[in-house]
Amino acid sequence: MSIETTLVTSASQFNALRDDWHDLLSRSPSNNIFLTWEWLFPWWQIYGRDAALRLVLAYENNRLCGIAPLYRSAMYLGPARFRTLEFLGARHVASEYLDFIADGAGYPRIVNALLAELRRQGDWDVLLGFHAPAESPTFQVLPDRAQAYAWAQTCLTESLYVTAPDWKTYVSRLGHSTRRNVRSHRKRAVHDLRAILLDTRAGIRNQLRDLIVLHQTRMRELGFPGSYASPRFVVFHEQVADLFEQRGWGWMFSLRSNGTTIAANYGFQYDGSFYGYSMGFDPGFRSYSIGFVLFSHLLERCINDGLTVDFMGPGQHKELWKPARRVKVSYVLGSSPRSFAAYTMMAAARSFIVRTVKRLVPERAVVRGARLMDSMAARLAAGF
Repeated sequence: MSIETTLVTSASQFNALRDDWHDLLSRSPSNNIFLTWEWLFPWWQIYGRDAALRLVLAYENNRLCGIAPLYRSAMYLGPARFRTLEFLGARHVASEYLDFIADGAGYPRIVNALLAELRRQGDWDVLLGFHAPAESPTFQVLPDRAQAYAWAQTCLTESLYVTAPDWKTYVSRLGHSTRRNVRSHRKRAVHDLRAILLDTRAGIRNQLRDLIVLHQTRMRELGFPGSYASPRFVVFHEQVADLFEQRGWGWMFSLRSNGTTIAANYGFQYDGSFYGYSMGFDPGFRSYSIGFVLFSHLLERCINDGLTVDFMGPGQHKELWKPARRVKVSYVLGSSPRSFAAYTMMAAARSFIVRTVKRLVPERAVVRGARLMDSMAARLAAGF
């Protein structure tokens, strides 16, 4: 059967894809929360205003079988300007595992058809892949000699996760001090603070307000602006919270003391996994390790519910929980060997310059210069 492809460039067309998108994603090996329509459509509405939508759809027997969820933008590497294709959600909101969406039964030929359509469009220089799982079948497609794709890995990163048959078994694997702290910190939180654990899947938007306050307070105390300092970031998550609640995907865990939320952890349950996305706690209760206490309860609930808990990123405090590791791959794919060679050459030159400057120039001056360059690049790209 032949595969037919079409290009979607308008938000109204994107909006109409919701049900078909959900059905296809459930059949795809790339199925994860960050490729759902409910995550990507709000992202496009809020962050896509200065870019061009480039959704390529593949159909077989009039049934949607593939999606390349992309947008077109531009970037500068030194004096060179490159027209880029990037995955929706790749910037601003800490998405993970971005990839092509295709029916598992025909993944290689469907992705090849999507890429062939992108080549026919011819209005881009490089496609920037972002944090795709190393086990993705996309990495069986790209080395296809018959297609002669010019591509290379650009970065390998890790995410951490925990899976166990039950809480008791899992706790037995932890270090002695961590097991002791789970017991003692929980006991102190109940005895001294009268802390109550709550977890809910309803009214997430309202509960986000408490989490945002706690998160921002803690980040500012550490000298960082905090993720929720951006109004667009807040609006994005308010919209996502509403859409996820309709699907039963949003999940908020919190500790309350005397009627006040003192710690909160927000995440998403989807297809057998819990994705721990954002947390915050009142620094005034730091001596009670309330972030640790809340996370231990979250782990216990999810593990006993048969869920894999995805920490989504590294962190020294996460190592206490003896997580396993998942490799993620970022890559660059050229529209032609020439554009690929130009991009990789300029990227290597920039990397060399950055390393040299870091050795020779004080860090504060490097940060100031980087901000200036980002501002100039944004202005040059504004008319793209």
